[in-house]
Amino acid sequence: MPDNLYCRGSTWYGRFFLRGELQRVSLHTSNLREAKARLKAVQAKAERQIFGLADASRWDDAVVAYSAGVLDAGAVKAATAKRYRVSLRQLDPYFRGKPLPTIVVAAIADYVELRQKDGATNATIRRDLTTMSRVLAFARFKGLVERNAAEAFDRSMIRERRPPIRVPDDATITAAIEACKQERHQLGQLIRFLRATGVRAGEALRAKWDDILGTNLTIHETKSGRVRTIVVPHEALPPRRRDDRLFPLLPVDTGAVASMWQWARRELPATGHFRLHDLRHAYAIAEIRRGRDIYDLSRHLGHSSVKVTEIYLGYRPSAREVTQKVTHETQTKRSKKRSTTILST
Repeated sequence: MPDNLYCRGSTWYGRFFLRGELQRVSLHTSNLREAKARLKAVQAKAERQIFGLADASRWDDAVVAYSAGVLDAGAVKAATAKRYRVSLRQLDPYFRGKPLPTIVVAAIADYVELRQKDGATNATIRRDLTTMSRVLAFARFKGLVERNAAEAFDRSMIRERRPPIRVPDDATITAAIEACKQERHQLGQLIRFLRATGVRAGEALRAKWDDILGTNLTIHETKSGRVRTIVVPHEALPPRRRDDRLFPLLPVDTGAVASMWQWARRELPATGHFRLHDLRHAYAIAEIRRGRDIYDLSRHLGHSSVKVTEIYLGYRPSAREVTQKVTHETQTKRSKKRSTTILST
């Protein structure tokens, strides 16, 4: 059997190297002689395409197809589509006009290096690569390319570095709510609601009174796409108006609301300049310190995996630290009691 052919079941597959990368293709035949001929043709076509000698589809073609078939068709959420379009604008100068077969792992590595030199964060680059992978996956589905190189690219070298979590304390949050009380919008009420529930700002802004039954709030539009129901303290709810939304005086756009908060907090000291998303962190840390089950908290927050929720475990004191604290307090009390007894005698 030739080294560049192998069989799975009754179907022949071929393999060959293209610009130093191993390519594997199904030859869609059970006949060895036909498989040899097809492999030779596939390899010749790939080599012609990589040097631009054939009518290979280009990156621009794939972007147009993906935009029309996915983004414009509403196949992803509006916020996701917006993020993908941002990445497509970043990718365009690097890959515009390139034949799709030339977009291999080495080309993507060059892109990553150039973006890092431009000062882009690893988190931003990873989002760009996710967008590229979606485009190439759709191009492969359409038969424009054989392989999704972005899927094969090892992202472990560009790990996302999470900024340290800094949450506002209760006094800071109270001051923020008071600072917004004079405003005609509901920003202060939103701040109270976010701290009391830990939901995302977008989820709160889209919430409707019809979604509330007793103390239960059902969140239909979530980041993960999975509906979830949470318990909301009655005191966290804003006064009800005739409108169907909980916060009708605020826009649904989270970016616009964040800008409103940046403007409103200008009267506060610098220590009070937290982000609205930090209220979600404050809720989660308070709950984990209270001893709440991490799986229950993960479901409440709407995390895709409990591994995401585990970032808050570092803010919970260990059992040993709690024991040491209790022991120290007990010994201190006993010591004070002995001292009082000696002085009284």
